[in-house]
Amino acid sequence: MDTIIRRTTLVVRDIERSVAFYRDALGLKVYYDNELELSGVVMPIASPGAQCRLVIMQAEDPSIGMMGLMQVTDPEESDPGPYRQRLSIGDVAFVMASKDARAVFERVRASGVQLLAEPREDSVPKTGGGEIRMITSSFFDPDGFFIEVNQRLSG
Repeated sequence: MDTIIRRTTLVVRDIERSVAFYRDALGLKVYYDNELELSGVVMPIASPGAQCRLVIMQAEDPSIGMMGLMQVTDPEESDPGPYRQRLSIGDVAFVMASKDARAVFERVRASGVQLLAEPREDSVPKTGGGEIRMITSSFFDPDGFFIEVNQRLSG
C-alpha cells in the first residue's frame, strides 16, 4: 500500500489558543501559517469565499505527524456549544507518542484544559503475542478533541 496519513486538520474556535497549546504543551512546531480563501467545494466548511487561517503544526518526523489547525475568520463561525465529555460515533481519538509522557502531562495540566487520566503505567497486547508496557494519560484539547499521550516502556 502506498498511502500514508500526512495530516489531520482540526477546525478550532480560537487558533491562537490552539497553536499555543500544541506548541507549548505538546511540543509541536509551526510549519505553515497562512490566510486562505475557502472554495466551499473540497472541504465542507463555511461558504465559498469565506476566509480562514490555517496553521500546520509539525511533530518530530518531517513528513508525517502533521496537524492542521483551521479557524474560519470571515465570516466567523458560530460556537458549537459545550465541549464533549465522552467519545461517541463520529468523534476522533488522537494518540501521540512521547519520550517523556509525564512531562507532557504536566505542561498540559498547566494549560488549563480538561484532564481525564493522569499518567499511569499500563499494558496492551502486542501483535504476535506478548505485551507493550507504557505510561499513558489522556485529556481534551482546548476545543474538546480527545488526546492520549503515551510513552513506550517495553515491547
